[in-house]
Amino acid sequence: MDWLRTHEFIAIWLGGIALILIFVWDRLDSRKQHREILAQLTVSQKQVEAAQNNAAAARASAASLVHTERAWVMAELDWSERSVLHVVQSASKGEPEGTVERVTANVKLTCKNEGRSPGWINNVYGYLEILPAGSMLGSPNRSDGQNFGPVGPLGAGKERSRSLDLTCLGSAKRGEFLSAYVVIEYHDIFGFKRETFLGYKIDPSSGGIYRQDDSPERNRNT
Repeated sequence: MDWLRTHEFIAIWLGGIALILIFVWDRLDSRKQHREILAQLTVSQKQVEAAQNNAAAARASAASLVHTERAWVMAELDWSERSVLHVVQSASKGEPEGTVERVTANVKLTCKNEGRSPGWINNVYGYLEILPAGSMLGSPNRSDGQNFGPVGPLGAGKERSRSLDLTCLGSAKRGEFLSAYVVIEYHDIFGFKRETFLGYKIDPSSGGIYRQDDSPERNRNT
């Protein structure tokens, strides 16, 4: 006790140094822990990025597989062999409209599966309209046309044909043409819904039927 009273200044000084050393050590230890935490976060971030890259690669691989192995239903229109007259204009009397004129195009739809797996055609829609020469062609609403129902399964490399009697009101006059629009709804083995669209121009005067290749929105596949 006498020694402490005699050397009180030295004891205080040593205590202060001890506190400083404790503080410095605490700071150094905190920095070390901070660096370790940052390193762990960096590793975790890289693991997350690697997982995301692997998931993206897996999705791309799956999409490529679907694209390669899926069904591709292509289609075309031609004249139906079951009818001698390809374009028929008719008129009927009814009340209260009076005489109702109609025009019917008897065509054959041929669907061919150009893919590597089967496809199932669920519905075929057909739409016919009379247009003056030089008209801008759009994509009619399929629900406004005729529903010809399903065609059924179509194996890879196989084709199937069906006759369609496309009808619309009116009478085609000189200088006018018929525009046929067909939508084919189908699904593939992966359960994806697909569609094939095709548009054709029909000339009643010459009996010609031509694909509207200058209107890509009417001739496409999904």
